[in-house]
This record gives sequence, C-alpha cells and structure tokens, in this order.
Amino acid sequence: VGAVSLFCRHGRVIVKDALATSGFTCRIPQDRLIQMVFGFRSIYDVSEDPGVSVQEVMRPLLDVLFPLKVSYIAGLDWF
Repeated sequence: VGAVSLFCRHGRVIVKDALATSGFTCRIPQDRLIQMVFGFRSIYDVSEDPGVSVQEVMRPLLDVLFPLKVSYIAGLDWF
C-alpha cells in the first residue's frame, strides 16, 4: 500500500516518507507487517513467508523494532 524509509543513526530510528537512495531494502506485505506491529509474529517467522524479502543483516534491527508480545488477534467477526 505504501513505502517508507527508516533512517538509523546514532542509536535513533527516524521514519520518513522519502525513499532512501542507498542502504538495505525490505519488502513486507501489509498483512505481515501488521502481525509484526501487534507482536503476533516475529521478523524471523515472517521472513520465510511468500512475498517477504528481508536481508539477514536487517532481521536483528526489525526484531528490536517489532518485538514479540503476548498478543491476541480476534477473529474477523469478533467486532
């Protein structure tokens, strides 16, 4: 649906709408990204799914940004 760039420097991460011209590229479909945001699945789980492309060097950073949590995702008809 969209794309953002994460700029990592001096222990900080900044999100910008501008696409970076260098660095690493990760492709994570929106449904997988939502699972990571809510702590339902880790990047290590998601990285092997179809349509996901994440270089191994980026996985530890994404694991810190999207840690696993005790989470619950209700069924689609729950609301």
